[in-house]
Amino acid sequence: MSVSRCFIHALLVVLSVLTGLHPWTRAGADPVSRGLFEDGHCLRPVRVGYLPRPPYQAVSETGEIRGIDLDLVREVLTAVGCPTEFVAVGWPRALPLLERGVIDMLPGASFSVERAVYAQFSVPYRRETFALYVRSGQVEAYPLASLADVGPQRFHLALNADALYGAEVSALLTVPEFRAQVTLIKGVEQPSLVSIGRVDGYLLDTGTASSYNGSVTRAEQLERHPAVTIDNGPVHFMFSRLTVPDSLVGLVNERIALRPDGADAIR
Repeated sequence: MSVSRCFIHALLVVLSVLTGLHPWTRAGADPVSRGLFEDGHCLRPVRVGYLPRPPYQAVSETGEIRGIDLDLVREVLTAVGCPTEFVAVGWPRALPLLERGVIDMLPGASFSVERAVYAQFSVPYRRETFALYVRSGQVEAYPLASLADVGPQRFHLALNADALYGAEVSALLTVPEFRAQVTLIKGVEQPSLVSIGRVDGYLLDTGTASSYNGSVTRAEQLERHPAVTIDNGPVHFMFSRLTVPDSLVGLVNERIALRPDGADAIR
């Protein structure tokens, strides 16, 4: 695809997100719903993909599917009259499954223009913060002032390959000295890599790090480094454009807005 065509495509996607008119459907029309939601009623369960990511998504020892995100999924879908079918998926396999309509919904998603081509996003329901974590008691061993010091100080950093960390990290990954010190992890976060000394530090969601520390011994726990904190912005539910009509997304948005910590408070 030529540079001009790429620019036009990106512009169309941005305009579609802002206006709600999607170039891949008839203007103003809902996507094909495949019998999920019609006349204000769900005709089948909403297939919700999830992956083990405590405290947001997890399976208890008794097999119960719980977590901050998944409990909210149940709450809002029940409120709009839709049954829920949870489907265990891996990451990044979850995104192609959503794009093809194999699953209808993914919680815990950050917005991107690329994802908006095949997914609709709810209003935000929480915010995400990343911080740098090292082994407990080792903060002073790494005199970092910012992420830019990772390269010069030969600090071995772990990042998740498919996570969206924001503009600063994206820019740093183009710097050879920084990139040489980074290990990209496929799938969900693996904080234990810091505990066992495979990497010096990990850029982790603060809730994920707290949950990890609560599940391991004191010797395995991580400590937050004060040099790096990233406000990664709002988190949304993501819906397949192939299966979920605008009308259902709108009802979900209404339920989120009614919560005390709803969309207006999060923005």
